[in-house]
Amino acid sequence: FLPIFSFLLFLSISPPQEILNLFRITAFILLVSGSVLISLKETSLKLFSLKNLKYPILASFLFAVTYFFSKILFLETTFLSGGFLILLGGGLGAVSFLILPETRKLIFSQKFTQKMSGLFVLGQIFGGVGVISLFYAVFLAKPSQVPLINALEGIRYAFLLLFVFVLAKKFPKILKEEISKKNLFQKIIAILLIGGGLALLVL
Repeated sequence: FLPIFSFLLFLSISPPQEILNLFRITAFILLVSGSVLISLKETSLKLFSLKNLKYPILASFLFAVTYFFSKILFLETTFLSGGFLILLGGGLGAVSFLILPETRKLIFSQKFTQKMSGLFVLGQIFGGVGVISLFYAVFLAKPSQVPLINALEGIRYAFLLLFVFVLAKKFPKILKEEISKKNLFQKIIAILLIGGGLALLVL
């Protein structure tokens, strides 16, 4: 839903001939379709009920608004200045959750071993690099190209699927995730759709 909301928002500030380009629209549809397929554990109409989708839809809309205003900010300032303001706003938003006693108790009651703490820090470092890279891509892109950046989110699921297979071979006792033939076929189709979308983008 994030790429769809992003597409609608950026349509309001982008020249129609840019965002409604046939190749971009086709690539967008392929990338979104592939992203949905690869992120689902199983295909079922029950997953698309309003009860299951209301929170993902709300979250996607809020993320799309974030990217929209981030791009507007980057149009008026440098990457470093805009990035600093975005990170400052995100930090203040995260700290605001500590106002709630229940949230504060949940966060500080967690106990981490030394190994878990190291993995957590490493994960945060990689996550931070990923966020900075994402916003730099938004900074470089034209407004009409930002929805395509959002649609590329499916690539991370493709990499995640690859890592799952690698880990499953190296550590079969640790990672026991079973992938049925139906589910594997679904993932392969999703990767082909994402690959097709990427191929259209470079044409």
